[in-house]
Amino acid sequence: PPPTTASAAERIKHTALTGSRVCAFGVADMRITTGRFERWFLDHTMLGARLDAAALVPVSKIAAGETVRAADCTRRGALTLSLTQQVIGPLRFRADGRIGLRPIAP
Repeated sequence: PPPTTASAAERIKHTALTGSRVCAFGVADMRITTGRFERWFLDHTMLGARLDAAALVPVSKIAAGETVRAADCTRRGALTLSLTQQVIGPLRFRADGRIGLRPIAP
């Protein structure tokens, strides 16, 4: 634990080095769109899929100069699916669903 007389900056640094994780983050996104709003009804449709992926690494290992192995990382992700549909004129309906992916074992 940090000394009780430590400055706020020292306490923050100690907390960051002992309990935090660094995150490497990636996103893949794809959308398919049809229609151009030329008609009043159901002329625009969009389907979308997005995959978010993250790998979390303990900062304490990096700060200590230790080698970070795959077993040290926690991998997480989420998949988002969406549908957008023109209802009438400029009004659109949109539905989104998000699924959290379980951590992946190395």
